[in-house]
Amino acid sequence: MATTWADIKRLAADLQRVQLLEGTKKLSEKNCVEVVSILIGSKAVDLVFTVDGQHYITKKHLLTEIKNECLGNGGRISLSALAQVLNVNYDVIESVGSFHRLSHSRLLENALFFFFRCYIDHLCSEINEQLTEVGALSISYLVKNWNLPFDLLNDHIFAKVGCKINATRDFDILYTQNYLSAQKNLIRAVVNALTKVTPVSKMIDSIGISPSLFWTLFDELLSCNEIPGKTIGSRNSSHIFYVPNIHTKLSRLFVTKTFAEHQLLELSILKKLSITDPLSFLKELLPESDFKSLIFLPSKLLKEIMENVENEVQLVDRTTIEKSKKGQKQASKTEDVVGDFFYIDLFIILIFYYCFIFLFFFLLVDHLC
Repeated sequence: MATTWADIKRLAADLQRVQLLEGTKKLSEKNCVEVVSILIGSKAVDLVFTVDGQHYITKKHLLTEIKNECLGNGGRISLSALAQVLNVNYDVIESVGSFHRLSHSRLLENALFFFFRCYIDHLCSEINEQLTEVGALSISYLVKNWNLPFDLLNDHIFAKVGCKINATRDFDILYTQNYLSAQKNLIRAVVNALTKVTPVSKMIDSIGISPSLFWTLFDELLSCNEIPGKTIGSRNSSHIFYVPNIHTKLSRLFVTKTFAEHQLLELSILKKLSITDPLSFLKELLPESDFKSLIFLPSKLLKEIMENVENEVQLVDRTTIEKSKKGQKQASKTEDVVGDFFYIDLFIILIFYYCFIFLFFFLLVDHLC
């Protein structure tokens, strides 16, 4: 039988009349509180009190209120803000979080926030936009500038890397593929431009990327034979160097030429050329017969030999100088004697010259007369 509008109006009037009646069996407010407390204690009903204790609310309805507040705040709201807005204790909000996790809702929750899945999707979209602009984003930047808890980022956002976020994660940093390609090209340019031994740490600092990312890209280039050199040392150590092939080639040429010209080479020069194992280097460079004929002299012994040679040379020079001085003195005496004879001969010649002139004039005058 269909209910008519008149029936509804009659029932509403009956309800209003009953509410206005004052009967002896009507419960007082105190009795209502006691009854509700007994029902809550026996777990017959699932209610929570407001902070002022004047209202009751079911957890299901409280969860609805939480969803509404979360939507009204852009998809995310903190538990402390909810406790203040909904006028309930903080632990009640936490208990509702445990309750809603069992309901498989679209609403997510971590230690500090409630948020919707659509909010996570929105964050992923914004991260993609920023990555397109800058190429790299760190967790610390997102935590500081977006006011996001680390747990939320790590558990719900970084889990989308490679799926909803077009990036590659290296520890706590996200990189786009274009950014990685640019850094790889930069590493390729650096290793091809170097001509001397260079600390890898200096290369990493100049490029401006993390060591782990550098070695990842370096290995990719190495596997493609695009690294014209080699590294010396452990990658876990700060004392690792990059040695270009051109440096190795010039070092071998220099050592070979030095041996050919001087037949002598100081091992300290090899150390300056960043040759850490001189003996192995020389054994590889020189023919076997030449290497076996090498004599390795300690620097102290070589210094003593050179000092002895210098002393002997100085002694020989001193003896030669003394003999030279004696010869010069004897030659000086001989020159003095020769000089005396030279003056006597000159005087005699002058006498004969004047006598000849006098005789010539005498004969000339006699002839004229």
